[in-house]
Amino acid sequence: MNKLIIVFLSFAFLNIAHAQISRDTAFHLGRATDTLQMSRDKSSKRSKKMMMDELNLTKQQRSSIKLIQQNHKAQRESIMNNDSLTMDQKKVQLKELRKKTENDINSILTDEQRQKRKELKEQMNKDKLNNSNKSSMQEEDDQGYGNTTKPVN
Repeated sequence: MNKLIIVFLSFAFLNIAHAQISRDTAFHLGRATDTLQMSRDKSSKRSKKMMMDELNLTKQQRSSIKLIQQNHKAQRESIMNNDSLTMDQKKVQLKELRKKTENDINSILTDEQRQKRKELKEQMNKDKLNNSNKSSMQEEDDQGYGNTTKPVN
């Protein structure tokens, strides 16, 4: 009988410990996800501000673009929160929304600003790709998958 009680108490203790670990892990994963999203948001804001500065926008253009971006964000959230849409439908609607937003922004820019914006976006995409490749190569090196030979002097 004592052995049965000990087994039962051990089992109960392990379940409690597992539940605590699971809850703590979920909490920390949630915080990490929140931190990553905040970092992306800050990066996105810096990119938008840099682009606005580079384009030498007038106050009127800046306020118009901010309104367009706010409207875009509200519509994007509406699409993402619409449970009646499938993921494929959401992707299609988001793609259409991005096109509309691009067109709306381009409509208030001068020809020179549109060209400069296009160049800046291309450069940002190139930089993002390069950073992504560097990150992947660093992860491979950290895991031992990268080039393991030493350079020849």
